[in-house]
Amino acid sequence: MNLQGLHQSLVKSAIFKKWRAAHQEGYLSHFFSSVSTQLQQKTAWEIGYFNPSPQKITVFLPAERSFMIKQEDDVFKAETSTVERLELEAVATDFEQAAKACQQNLASLFPQDSLGDGFVVLQNFLGKTQWNFTFVTKSLKFANVKVNAASGEIDSHQLVEAVRREK
Repeated sequence: MNLQGLHQSLVKSAIFKKWRAAHQEGYLSHFFSSVSTQLQQKTAWEIGYFNPSPQKITVFLPAERSFMIKQEDDVFKAETSTVERLELEAVATDFEQAAKACQQNLASLFPQDSLGDGFVVLQNFLGKTQWNFTFVTKSLKFANVKVNAASGEIDSHQLVEAVRREK
């Protein structure tokens, strides 16, 4: 099922309707899944909704016949940043296309690093809708590739030390 279809199923579910009644300001913020080194999904898509007041996120997970809801949680973000609304209409590049663009560029973007499993987040960040792929390297660094969800092109990449070594 594509993400639009999955989202429509969520919106029609009783659990979402009940949540929505108590969280009318909440809006779609992301889709999340764990991925393997080969960019295969390891988990079902989690659908995140951000509630601006009290700055919390609620995650819905597909279940056998409907959805489950996780307890509202804090948002992983810098204090000065905002959680942007995800507009699914802006997504022209699906997961398979974005994963292929990422896979084709990983070796050249991170030639010295051996990548392990990671995760992908579809989100709107700094006004751009992006597939945000992050992998943990064997040397405990985070390798990140952002694929533009409209064009399918690589927007950016970076390698970040996970552990800071004191001298």
